[in-house]
Amino acid sequence: MWYFAMKWKTGVLIFVSLLILAGIVLFLNPAELVRTIASANPVYILYGFIFANLALVCRVYKWKVLLPGISFGKLAPVQFFGITVSNLTPGKIGEPVKTMALKAVDGTPISVSLPSVIWERIMDVLVLILFGLSGISLIAAADYLPLIVLSVVIFSVLIAFLFLIMYSEQAGRKAIGLFKRFPVLKKIDEEFLTNFYRGCRISHVSLLGSFAWTLVAWLLDGMAFYAVYLALAPAPVDLVLPVMFTCILALSVLIGLLSFLPGGVGGTEVVMILILSAAGIPHDIGGSTVLIGRALTFGWSIVAGYVAFVYLSRKVDTGEITKMVGL
Repeated sequence: MWYFAMKWKTGVLIFVSLLILAGIVLFLNPAELVRTIASANPVYILYGFIFANLALVCRVYKWKVLLPGISFGKLAPVQFFGITVSNLTPGKIGEPVKTMALKAVDGTPISVSLPSVIWERIMDVLVLILFGLSGISLIAAADYLPLIVLSVVIFSVLIAFLFLIMYSEQAGRKAIGLFKRFPVLKKIDEEFLTNFYRGCRISHVSLLGSFAWTLVAWLLDGMAFYAVYLALAPAPVDLVLPVMFTCILALSVLIGLLSFLPGGVGGTEVVMILILSAAGIPHDIGGSTVLIGRALTFGWSIVAGYVAFVYLSRKVDTGEITKMVGL
């Protein structure tokens, strides 16, 4: 029953995201978008694609430093699969399923890998907030400021909550008890919790390394958008720098995730286009940059995850894993 309810809700949310994307295209004028995209310099688009792939590699390494005993070759397909599941679930709540895939592939206990996944999420949110705070100064219209500040506050509270349950066994047990209705958490028993808190003490060096890889990954995503912008803009705006796109992307992702749409799709694109417009970039250039940039980063990561899923399905039973999140 849970599986069908989750699958139905996920399907509806994906449909809503697609409707928003269609609305963006109609608002920006499809004919104008086609002309703008057709005039793009393919060399810069290729650069963007390269940056997007380098960002994916960095996201494997940001997990690997937290699990140093596992090879890159084993982690990469599991990480790509996890990113895709995360992008297709509301609020990116599905990524922990990759702990089950890793157990099937490598035999690593979930109680060992789950802390690393939680720390990955913490690092992502920390980096997004860092870039987001830097990007607030780039917003010309004060109307957007309350929404941006609200996003930062909510995610800061989330980080504080995650830190609390990671370091306080008592708080963690209470949190697990509150969310026991989720199928994955129903399987958590006393032995799992004991092993989890025994193994969640990841070294500070590893955490710092994961933070650094996360920082580089988001910078590379920003570089991908910047490359697309250069491919489309006949006369680039002087103030537009690669790090600016990372900051704008971070703000947009934070706000988009609050919509609880799968991967923030729809909300992220709308916010990013509005911010680029506020920065003085024409709608056709800004809209095309966002749509192509998201295709190279977000869209390509889903393709890579699907390929990883096919690869993993030949080695392990992935049906039960995806069923846990309603996919």
